[in-house]
Amino acid sequence: MESLAKLCYGGLIFFLHLHSPAAQSVGSVPRGFRFSPPAGAGDFSAFLVSSNRDFAAGFSRDPATGYFALAVAGMNANSQPLDTIWMANRDDPFRATPELLFSGSLLVTIHQNVQWNSSSSTTSPSSSSSGDFLELLDSGNLRLVSRSSSSSPPSDDQAGVVWQSFDHPTDTLLQGQNFTQAMRLVSSISNQDPRSGSYSLQLQGDRILLLAGSEPYWTEAALKEHDNGTGSTIYMRIQPEGYIGLYQSEQTRVHFVPFSSLNRASTNFTRRARLDPDGNLRVYYWQGGRMVEDYAALRDPCEFPDSCGSYGICSSELQNKSCKCPVGVTADGNSTIAFLPVDSRDAAKGCRSDAADANSCMETRSKNSSEDDFLMIQGVDYFAIRFVVAAFGVSTVTLEECRALCLGNCSCKAFFFRNDSSVCFHTGSIRSMLPSSNPHNLGFIRIAKRGRSHHTSRALQISILVLAVLLAIAALIFACYYRRSRRRDENKGEVNHHSDEEAFLETISGLPKRFPFSEIESAKNTRRISVVQLQGCSPREFQAELADIARLGSHSNLVALLGYCIHGKKRYIIYDGSTSGSRSLDEILKNPGLEHPTLEWSAKKEILLGIARGLAFLHANGGVHGDLVPGNVLLDLDHGGSSSPRLARYGLASLMRRPPPNPSDDVRAFGAIVAALLDGGDGAPAEDQRLREIWKCCALQEAVLRPSMAMVAETLSSILPPKASFGIQSLN
Repeated sequence: MESLAKLCYGGLIFFLHLHSPAAQSVGSVPRGFRFSPPAGAGDFSAFLVSSNRDFAAGFSRDPATGYFALAVAGMNANSQPLDTIWMANRDDPFRATPELLFSGSLLVTIHQNVQWNSSSSTTSPSSSSSGDFLELLDSGNLRLVSRSSSSSPPSDDQAGVVWQSFDHPTDTLLQGQNFTQAMRLVSSISNQDPRSGSYSLQLQGDRILLLAGSEPYWTEAALKEHDNGTGSTIYMRIQPEGYIGLYQSEQTRVHFVPFSSLNRASTNFTRRARLDPDGNLRVYYWQGGRMVEDYAALRDPCEFPDSCGSYGICSSELQNKSCKCPVGVTADGNSTIAFLPVDSRDAAKGCRSDAADANSCMETRSKNSSEDDFLMIQGVDYFAIRFVVAAFGVSTVTLEECRALCLGNCSCKAFFFRNDSSVCFHTGSIRSMLPSSNPHNLGFIRIAKRGRSHHTSRALQISILVLAVLLAIAALIFACYYRRSRRRDENKGEVNHHSDEEAFLETISGLPKRFPFSEIESAKNTRRISVVQLQGCSPREFQAELADIARLGSHSNLVALLGYCIHGKKRYIIYDGSTSGSRSLDEILKNPGLEHPTLEWSAKKEILLGIARGLAFLHANGGVHGDLVPGNVLLDLDHGGSSSPRLARYGLASLMRRPPPNPSDDVRAFGAIVAALLDGGDGAPAEDQRLREIWKCCALQEAVLRPSMAMVAETLSSILPPKASFGIQSLN
């Protein structure tokens, strides 16, 4: 295991213990610790893992933008991230590779400039002191503690806590985490975009509230007979017995919300409540590699505030929703205005009306009530009304008073009125509406008065039409001129383009031979050369990569680069062709038998050593293979197979893949070849368990933990017999 420890060493010593079965305490690091995601790391670079292996702290990386965030993630049994539990900077991602520094406070810097500081986000009474240890508890809480030593594993004792992630939740509440009235859960925009979305969870008074903006759409209140008459809940918490509890003190539970797993406690999973991007509060636990839903606050599809988009009316039956657009009656009762779908293919995207978008507040920010009117929709309700009444209560007014209050406020885009109870509700962001069987429930959408709106809109439409015609004519004239100019200069441009490329190529020292295209055509069907045509790369990319490959030089474990060819817009790289007895490793592994020989174990180990040396040479000289598969490993079977393996098609993947590969990708690909050789043949003897250790190190999910190819080559050299032959056992 000593050689394996050396091999897996990635620069952070505690990672060695993470993957060593003998060391279980991984949960803390001392002051002075530094970490930065390595180049080419995956989407999550962990620097600290809880002792139960359920959570990891690290930098998450958005694959779409390449931006980073300091995060805590839930981990599966294979130490791969399952879901993000907490993020420090969800709305302000790090746009370059960050560095974490624990110097009493927890800092994240880019080029030595502080981007995030735990001290600026803490509300702890101990915020003036600094931490001695950074701990990740088995509960998923990342925290700084001030004490002389850290227990192993770290305890949940709150003494000396300077800062903790549990005080700053994002969209997730973990089992055992206290959620107070000073906190908020905020949904993400989507599962792919972690920035703050439209929905939040808060504690207000004696109840839990889900809010869309400032409008509630779900609530759960403590029972009055249980709350000691104070009407104030201190905090809520997910309990391992399977419920959300509301508490006024540690001993006084005033309410609970049960889950499906109530009283079926398990030590094999930890529940988490997540405010999902669609606005629903759901409780999950991981079991058997999948996420199991244990609770959902919203069950009916029309309970979601944006179920049918703006102005849409949502109806549901047997968990199936249908969306339609409203039809309103003008104030004089003489005409109707129908809203139209925003997207005729998807009614859930909402509805629109020019009349509703052209009111005086939208155009002039005027508060003159005489310039606007309302479109009445009968038999509708708004999703937030019943929750506002339940949570806050509302004053009762007459219909005219409700109307006047909305007209006097430019942020009021609609109001809803219940004739039977005189309840008035104003809204500035119209979301989905609900049908009501009570015809006295009325909705009023703000519009411009028809006379002014008609003339203004008509003039605007004519102006837009004239402008569009003029722009179309101008675009047509420009297109004709551009095409004619391009035809005229095309030949000249092509000559200049190739002249520039030729001039650049002449500046490259040590450039290989340039082959004429006719020679390529005559030789490509033979085995003398191997021709690779490059697709989708620009001239400059081709030139730069050719220069890099040319500078690598030669190595006995690399197929020699012979030259290149430029033919029009096509570009080729030419490698040395294999001899008549050469076969790829892929052929031998997939077709053992009479046609292809079987490799002895000493040969397999020497093949691996040759591959490792070839890759180590590439990496030491700034190169990357990028496409290491058995098909690109050539074995010369002439003379009893006495020569070393050679790597083909190296250096091309950076032109064909985005993002380009890096050395850690080669290490992982090498691990796959080790696994393929271990799976072949009659099985490795006991001493070849060391090969399995090498495979495991190379296949680690975190790139920072993988060894360098130089380390792999050194380790393979130490385990090969002194006079190992590249022997081949024929089945003939």
